[in-house]
Amino acid sequence: LKTIQYALSVIAANNDNPFTIFLDTGTYSPNTNGETFPLCLFSYVSIKGKGEDKTILNANREKNVLYMRNVQHTKIDGITITNGSAQFGGGIYCDNSSPSLLNVTISGNMAKFGGGGINCSNSSPSLSNVIITGNSAKDAGGINCSNSSPSLSSVTITGNFANDYGGGINCFNSNPSLSNVTISGNTANDSGGGFYCYYSSPSLSNVTISGNTANDSGGGFYSCRNSTIIFDNENRCNIYSNSA
Repeated sequence: LKTIQYALSVIAANNDNPFTIFLDTGTYSPNTNGETFPLCLFSYVSIKGKGEDKTILNANREKNVLYMRNVQHTKIDGITITNGSAQFGGGIYCDNSSPSLLNVTISGNMAKFGGGGINCSNSSPSLSNVIITGNSAKDAGGINCSNSSPSLSSVTITGNFANDYGGGINCFNSNPSLSNVTISGNTANDSGGGFYCYYSSPSLSNVTISGNTANDSGGGFYSCRNSTIIFDNENRCNIYSNSA
């Protein structure tokens, strides 16, 4: 397997010349093909794998798997993102960017501070048919949002861990939109086992929050500091069997 890093180094993509890197079946890691991380994406460059169970980006706990700053018009499709480790966003670091993630699994990543799976700051990523599982961080084992408006559709956030707040999702001054999302089996040592909101206004439609645990408050959902939760009356949410 050739390295993705090499492909990124020779691409000159722009609005008139978008580029897609097609990845074959296999594991792209330092140990298998000499891949180096993080993979710093840029605008108008997309990555397409053979499927989540076939194309795997494994950072071997060295750095973030994907790193995006000021990135637009980028799609990530059909891959697994795993074993990333960083200060923020072990799996994906996203700053002032709006990537589209489709058919992606984000698993087994860790962050020292925020966003084991994904860290979003000033960003509006779009996630569809995405699984976020088994990630860990100080805050937001799954997804950390700061001044961001991510859109989640048909997403499962399960089995993530936060040492402090937001086992599944942690939001600060953010307005995420969730539709057909399951947040289950996540844990926070402090508050917000499933979802922690601080100065935020998430919109929820057909969202299930179940089986999450917090050692302090809000096993399923913890909301504070002028946060407003917007529920869709026609597509009700299910919040049950959480504990704190």
